Amino acid sequence: DSLPELVESTAACTSYLNDRFGDVDPLPEAKIVVHDREQSGYSRKTLIALSKISGRDKSRLMQFICHELAHYWSMRGAANTVENWLNETFADYVALMAVREHMGQDVFESFLARYRQQLDEAGDLPPIWTPENQERGPYLVQYRKGPLALATLEERLGRDLFAQFVHRYMTEEIATTPALLEALEDVAGADARAQFEMDLAQTGPKEK
Repeated sequence: DSLPELVESTAACTSYLNDRFGDVDPLPEAKIVVHDREQSGYSRKTLIALSKISGRDKSRLMQFICHELAHYWSMRGAANTVENWLNETFADYVALMAVREHMGQDVFESFLARYRQQLDEAGDLPPIWTPENQERGPYLVQYRKGPLALATLEERLGRDLFAQFVHRYMTEEIATTPALLEALEDVAGADARAQFEMDLAQTGPKEK
């Protein structure tokens, strides 16, 4: 009974992502497999395997699909280093932006509120990125703290300028945080870069 929602979410995500990031390298046709394995879903580029969709919240289903499809572009950081935050944080936040586009600001804010609650419950966490740190961060840093840092940046820059910055990341094969910060400075100026670098270096559960 959830298959129509799955098809709808996949079509909406594909359209959203291609409209914004497919001008040079559009997303090819995605394939989704639904199976009865006990483990959670996974993806391999444009192949997405789902274990359970019946009764799944529509917004979370859409966010998951959009996140996995966004990895078509957001995949260049070295996965076994601190730079994996780029891969996961941008895929996650772009997916939240797609949810906001199709389901509204309130649904988007509910995701951010849940992320903040999870970080509050987790306690102290390492920074997202610092020049000295080369270790891959834990799940909550990459999938929760990172997206909240991007939400703060979007609020600071405004949606239009932030969209230009995200487009640079998604389409210019940026693979390191220093290169990302250079792109941000090009788009929004030195002050925006300095503030965001401070955000990335913060310890603790979340932005205050």
